[in-house]
Amino acid sequence: MTNSIKFDGKEHNMLVTKLCPLFGFVLVLFLLQYNIAQGQNFYGGVMAGVNGCQVGGDGLSGYHKAGFFGGGFVGWQFTPMSALRMELEFSQKGSKETPTEENGYDYYLMSLNCIDLPLLYQLFFNIKNQKFAVEAGLSYTYIIGDPKEEGIDGTGFNYIVDGTGRPFTASSMNLVVGLYYHITRNLFVNLRTSNGITPIRKDPALKRHPLWGGGGQYNDVLTLSLGWDFGKGKK
Repeated sequence: MTNSIKFDGKEHNMLVTKLCPLFGFVLVLFLLQYNIAQGQNFYGGVMAGVNGCQVGGDGLSGYHKAGFFGGGFVGWQFTPMSALRMELEFSQKGSKETPTEENGYDYYLMSLNCIDLPLLYQLFFNIKNQKFAVEAGLSYTYIIGDPKEEGIDGTGFNYIVDGTGRPFTASSMNLVVGLYYHITRNLFVNLRTSNGITPIRKDPALKRHPLWGGGGQYNDVLTLSLGWDFGKGKK
């Protein structure tokens, strides 16, 4: 049985109002960077890949939920070794348990469609060819549409009934850490982890987060992606 959970309308409208200007701002930056003077180290590009997802606090473990990841970015290299980068991405997150003999043939799926807005600092390993870089920063996540939950226990009983007593929080913050390798001048591969700082679902009865302390459920995502850098930055 599928359980779709609606958000509070006031919260939803307020967040959309805040998100739309940010969306427009990123797109404008992406387009205008081609008209910036040649001496400015601005750049932009696109990236796409796959997520491996789990949710801390759901009683499960393992990055068993796969999802699509894709979006664009703009950046500013302000020293030979450092850059600031803003991204706008669509990211599918959630949690999944596949029926096995070990778990009594239980099945569970949480599916979340999200918009992510990361702001990252990048540090390049090699000043000469800059093939490697590490990144760290914060990402704002907004859940679009209705979260989906469904589950069946080993006897075939649909054990998820009414989730309105445990509503999802539409927005959350995440800590992002990653590693880049430039395959060519423009083509790169990125591996990153995104760990929730604020919960996607608050519940004091759930186990407290080992770092942030709050009880609830938190997104935990590993992402592997390929990207293409159109700009003149980091060259």
